[in-house]
Amino acid sequence: MKTFQFLLIVFLTVSVSFCQMKDQDGYTKEDVQGKIEKFRNIRTAGFVMLGMGVTAIGTGIALASTADWESHSTPTGVSTTTNDPSGGAGIICIAVGIPVTVAGIVLSSIGSKKYREYKYRINFFSSYNPNKKNIHAGIACNF
Repeated sequence: MKTFQFLLIVFLTVSVSFCQMKDQDGYTKEDVQGKIEKFRNIRTAGFVMLGMGVTAIGTGIALASTADWESHSTPTGVSTTTNDPSGGAGIICIAVGIPVTVAGIVLSSIGSKKYREYKYRINFFSSYNPNKKNIHAGIACNF
């Protein structure tokens, strides 16, 4: 009887190690769950950067528009200057806000697309819901 139990334990251990499910691209369930978390974080970072960039641009426009600007005629054209610190701060905010907004748009769009892709892939393995953190697994082996 002890030999049978030992053989049963060895068989189950070996069969579990060989029965690790993979999808069409060779990802295991744990790989896909990790990618879901990764791309959710990228998407969130993109939305935060987008919000910060738009806020910086809006603040820059407000600061630059309230500054006192002076125009001077020169032989090569018209030169516009200001001694008001809010004008310089506005230009800096706009200069920083534009690339942050663009980066936020790129990160949020890539993160959202990949998040949806891997969220769909997890259905291959189980009914994993990343929002509830519940995992309902089934047993299946592909030989």
